[in-house]
Amino acid sequence: VQELAPPANAGSDEALCFGDTTQLAGVGGPSYAWSPGTGLSAVDIADPLAFPSTTTTYVLQVTDSLGCIATDSVTITVNALPIASAGSDISLCSGQQGSIGGSPTGPAGSTFLWAPGTGLSSTTDPNPLAAPPTTTTYVVGVQDLNGCIDTDTVTVNVNPLPSISAGADTSVCTGGSVQLNATGTGTFAWTPSTGLSDPNVEDPIASPTATTTYTVTLTDSNDCSASDEVTVSVGSLPTIDAG
Repeated sequence: VQELAPPANAGSDEALCFGDTTQLAGVGGPSYAWSPGTGLSAVDIADPLAFPSTTTTYVLQVTDSLGCIATDSVTITVNALPIASAGSDISLCSGQQGSIGGSPTGPAGSTFLWAPGTGLSSTTDPNPLAAPPTTTTYVVGVQDLNGCIDTDTVTVNVNPLPSISAGADTSVCTGGSVQLNATGTGTFAWTPSTGLSDPNVEDPIASPTATTTYTVTLTDSNDCSASDEVTVSVGSLPTIDAG
C-alpha cells in the first residue's frame, strides 16, 4: 500500500521591516523541521517566531505518524528601514528660530512627522524652522511606502536674553556732560556714538549738542543680545544781560 505524503503547508509569504518579527504557521505535523534555522526562535515546532535580518526562504519539512515526509517553503522579505536624520543639536537665543533636520533618505514618497509640534513651522517638513519657547528635544519619524519607520532626535537649546538697563533719562545744559550708567554682564555697544566718550563701555560720558536718545545693546557669552534706551535732554542756556 502506498502511503500519501502529509499535507505540508509553510504558510503565506510575508514582508517585514528590518528588525520586525512575524510568526510562521506550519501545518501537517505532528513532526516539523524548519531550515535554515537563522532568525528562528525554534526549528522543531509548527509556529516559530521569525526575525531574519535579510530576505530568507524557509523550508518546512513535515513528517506524519507513518514516517511520510512532505515539504513546503515560505519567503520572508525583509525591507530596509528609511534613514531618519534630525540633524545636530543647536542653540538659539530666546525669540530666535533655526533650521533643524539633517539629510534623511528613503524611497520616494516617504513621509515625515515631528513631535512635539511646539515652535515648529511644520511637523511634516524634513527641515522645519524651530523657535521653541524653552529648550526642547524633537523626534522625527520617517515612514516609507513599505510602512517601515526610523526615528532620530535633536535638541534645541534656548538661552535667555541678557538683562540690560540703560538707566534713567537725564538732562544737561548746552555744553554740559553727563555720565551714562548701563547695567548688565557682557559686551556693551551704544548708538549713536555722537557725543559719547566711548561707545563700547557701560558708562560713557555723554556730551550731546541736542536732545538725543541713546540705545545700548548688551551681548552675553551665549551671543544673545538685548537693548534698552535712555534719553539725554539738552536744555538751552538762559539769556543774561549784565548791562
